[in-house]
Amino acid sequence: MFLFIVNYILNCRYNQLYITIFEFLVYALLIIFLPLLSDNLIYKIYMTGSKRIIFIILIVMCFFGCDFNIKNDFYKDEEVKKRVGMLIKLNPEFIEVYKQLHSDNNPGVRDLLRKYGMRNFSIFLHEITPGEFYEFGYYEYVGDDFKKDMDAMAKERRTIEWLKVCDPMQLPLEGSASWTEMERVYFNE
Repeated sequence: MFLFIVNYILNCRYNQLYITIFEFLVYALLIIFLPLLSDNLIYKIYMTGSKRIIFIILIVMCFFGCDFNIKNDFYKDEEVKKRVGMLIKLNPEFIEVYKQLHSDNNPGVRDLLRKYGMRNFSIFLHEITPGEFYEFGYYEYVGDDFKKDMDAMAKERRTIEWLKVCDPMQLPLEGSASWTEMERVYFNE
């Protein structure tokens, strides 16, 4: 029962309830065979009256509240309206400084990205040819008005200050003023 509740709580943390058929069968078998394996005294102490009802409710909630890799309407994720992949060149002189600015322990503008509907924002760095470093950025937009949110974020004082520091380190691709948005050609959820 303890493992079952821990699994339930951990999965709820991300507003998703995933459970495999195997896990459910293991828990169901434990419920069915626990009284047979124990000396019945433990079962009677722990599984009497209201405790038994609460346990059964938890089982029912987990089984029917869980989706078998199908999104549950009640616990659905924020709906992704737009997925963005983008590319820009990074000046090799600033690689270490840029990495420090974007390290996990630097809050930067992370809260602003969330505020304006950007999720799973990731930046990857790769040396394509010797001395030529490119960044690939990816994020998912979950807001309702992409242009409005991006315009509002661009006006935030902290965004302006952040870009004053980061923009000089980057070299936009030919024909672009900043990151070049890429065409998505494939998606698999």
